[in-house]
Amino acid sequence: MTILTISEKGQVTVPARVRRALGFKPGGSVEVEIVDDALLMRPARSIRSVRGFFAGIGVKKAGEDWDQIRRETERTVAAEVAGEGFR
Repeated sequence: MTILTISEKGQVTVPARVRRALGFKPGGSVEVEIVDDALLMRPARSIRSVRGFFAGIGVKKAGEDWDQIRRETERTVAAEVAGEGFR
């Protein structure tokens, strides 16, 4: 286990061995999630890395229109951004 110090600005430095192990690169992005009482940090996936992931999702079902799908998606994203889905 490694103990990190939190700076006055709330920043921590991830040790080089951890950055290498996780593939963190300068200028890269990380995803952060609270799981129970722990902080989970992982490299953020790029849009290209998930290309094809949504294939077949959102295929128009009988009676559904794209405006309805868009509205539902916007509501879901807004709720997540507002923190309703965040532990």
